[in-house]
Amino acid sequence: MNLLKSWNAFSAEWKEVHHEYSERAVHDCRVATRRLIAKLEIVAIVTRSGKHRDIIRKLRKTLKRLGPLRDIHVHMRRAHRDHSDPAIRFSRFLQEQEKDEIRRVRKKMPEKSRKAIRRGVWSSNKRLQAVLDGTSRPVLRATAGEHIQKRLDAVARAYASFKRSPSPEEFHRMRVKFKRFRYAAEAAKPVSEIFTDRQFDRMRKLQKVMGEINDLQIYMAALAEWSGKPVPAALQKELDALLKAFNNNPRPFEEFNFRKRTKARTAKS
Repeated sequence: MNLLKSWNAFSAEWKEVHHEYSERAVHDCRVATRRLIAKLEIVAIVTRSGKHRDIIRKLRKTLKRLGPLRDIHVHMRRAHRDHSDPAIRFSRFLQEQEKDEIRRVRKKMPEKSRKAIRRGVWSSNKRLQAVLDGTSRPVLRATAGEHIQKRLDAVARAYASFKRSPSPEEFHRMRVKFKRFRYAAEAAKPVSEIFTDRQFDRMRKLQKVMGEINDLQIYMAALAEWSGKPVPAALQKELDALLKAFNNNPRPFEEFNFRKRTKARTAKS
């Protein structure tokens, strides 16, 4: 396990964002940020050190700073698909918002911030390599497994909360918990050997579906706030169909419960 590959990916995406501020660049930078955070969280557990918290906090600030621009891009993409007069006017409004948000991001994410993150990541990687030299693979696997299980348990709780109160806010919380679980599973893959490639593919597809639902929900909310009118019936119909497809699976996260698989194998032996 090594942090430098994740750092290089993050650094490249950071520079790309400052080069063009496009939807793709912002999305890719946020993904690289989450993956680096997930790796650092594993490192914090393996090294049993709280010295990584500051760098994780800085990375979470990066996610937060890019969040509004990402939402604007989502809204713009959706508005461009609709050729109605309200959507065209909303698109023009969003273009002005984008310009303002780009100026804010440029100011809030200076080059010195990237360099500060770099110093923290390299320091964390040194601690990690020192610990790895004296830690057996079974211990690493067990430690990573406990962390992943905690993330999965958080998804299960969020899903139960969403089922009790199926609001956009609860769906968003569940989606965030699932993303953290998925990136934790990916970060620990070199040592955990818990999930198959098929399961990782299922995680990606499930996250994509949840992302489509969340994007439509936030677009509808933004459109309603801007226009002061109810959202078009066609959008509500589309959202209802997406939610129905998601809810048709009564246990969408069950196949990732490796604790049950472990117990089953133990019982057979």
